[in-house]
Amino acid sequence: MSIFVRFGTLLAKYCIQQKQTVTRLFQRGIIMGKMRENPRYNVVSMRISDDERIELENLMSVTDKSVSGIMREAMQLFKARLDSLHMEGSAA
Repeated sequence: MSIFVRFGTLLAKYCIQQKQTVTRLFQRGIIMGKMRENPRYNVVSMRISDDERIELENLMSVTDKSVSGIMREAMQLFKARLDSLHMEGSAA
């Protein structure tokens, strides 16, 4: 039996004993995951068409970025565009 299978079995038994899910054990710090400098806990979900999904997959392939990375960059570009339009409107 591999060490990973053994760990999974022990983890399952511990979860049952403590009446906790693995996620909850991570949240409580009993199981330590990779520590991140800027953890992100918020999830945004959206529906897209098949064509939009294909385009998104193409962008992922070309840029070597995740969907999240692409969407973060798109938000930054959109905000910059709005800020630019706001500055032009203020100058007029």
